[in-house]
Order: sequence, then C-alpha cells, then structure tokens
Amino acid sequence: MHDHEFATFLMRIGDEVEPTKPDDMVKISPQIAISWEGEHSIQILIDHIFPQLELYGWDASYMTQRAILTPKNDDVQKLNDILINQFPGEEHNSLSFDEVEGDTHNLYQQEFLNSINQDGLPPHILKLKKGNMLDVEILTGNNAGKRAFLLRIKVQTSASSGLPFVLSREQFPVRLSFAITINKSQGQTIPNVGIYLPRHVFSHGQLYVALSRGVSQTSTKVLIRNGKLQGEDGQFTKNVVFKNILLSQHR
Repeated sequence: MHDHEFATFLMRIGDEVEPTKPDDMVKISPQIAISWEGEHSIQILIDHIFPQLELYGWDASYMTQRAILTPKNDDVQKLNDILINQFPGEEHNSLSFDEVEGDTHNLYQQEFLNSINQDGLPPHILKLKKGNMLDVEILTGNNAGKRAFLLRIKVQTSASSGLPFVLSREQFPVRLSFAITINKSQGQTIPNVGIYLPRHVFSHGQLYVALSRGVSQTSTKVLIRNGKLQGEDGQFTKNVVFKNILLSQHR
C-alpha cells in the first residue's frame, strides 16, 4: 500500500464507508499491521516506533517525533512503564500524597486513593530516570527549547471526575508521554506513530483519529490483541459507527 492508497483508506475510515465484516470490523492493511503473537508483540511495536531508544532517549528531536496511542489510561501507564524501564540510568519512584478533602476520619484507604488514575491527575507512581528535582526542557509549543524547574503541587479532581469526593494529589505535575490516549492525541501530527489496541476502540471516530495522526503508512504500525476473525486472513479491528449520528447528518 502506497501513501496515496493509505490516504484513501483513511478517508474511507473517516467517512465510515470502508467495507466491514459483522460488528463493524474493518481490515487493517498488512503493511501497517503487526500480528499479535503474545505479550512480546508489544516490544516489537515499541522497537518499530522507538528504535534504539537506549541511545536516543535524551535526544529532544527524536522524542518529539514519535508516540504510541492506545484507547485507555491503564494501557497508557503500562506502555510508559515498559518504555521508561528501557532508559539507561538509575530509576527513582516519586510517590504522590493522596487525600480526600474533608475526610477527617480517614474513611478512604490510601491504597484505594493511590489506585485512582484519571486524565486530570498526575500518576501516583511517577517513574523517573533522574533525581527528585525536576529540571526539564520544554520540547514543543511556544516555549520550546526553554528550561523549567518543577516542584510538587497539589492537583484536585473536578466535579465532572465521576468520583463521589474531591481527591487531592500532591505530585510533580507531569506524566510520561511515550504513550498517550487516542483522545489526547487529537489535533497532533506524529511522524512515527504506533497504535496499540488491547481492546477495540469504543467511541465514534476514534479509529480514524488514531490512524490519521501519522503522516505515512511506512511510519505507522498497528498492534491489535484480538485482531483475528474466524475464516478471515489478516488483522481486523472495530470502526465504531453510531448509525443514528450518520442518519441525522444525511436528513
């Protein structure tokens, strides 16, 4: 599949006209698909998107050119943990201090609070390859190239978090971003993009968002855990289409 065919394929996915098998399953081109052959397939995907990471991990231009996308936060954390472990140097774990606002009787166990993982919060365990003081270089945006010194701050969950309380987490206000959620990637161009689907996408247009972050079929790779369909060759995943949305658009 050449890049022109890849662009046409993306348009068909975006317009929801790519031919499907039952349950909205679409075939992913073998040129970008990595066959699932067990957990080691995750490392194959990583090696495609982050080749020789141990040599280039501190290279800003290298790091800003690549990312792995996946649907849910839990899998983002799993991928980021795998990747940070491949960096050279001694690992330091920065643990957050979590508390519930107004919980004077300590009704909520620390282990439960520590386990809460939401987009608006830094992680409870922040794995670092440098010391506890964060002297960072800004890689993208208007302040690219500048340095900043980060301290721990308190971050609170909002009323829309879905939690029955306000969680206050004191932590460095950063997340690892070798891997990010598909939703977080919207609007970005990622020259080398991996897509890890341990489960199929679950919202309208999410597959198109993931696939269209890349710039070329040669620098895009897709790993699908449950990508086989009985009696069919190749790798398949779901292209979620809300039929009522499409019907309302064409009225």
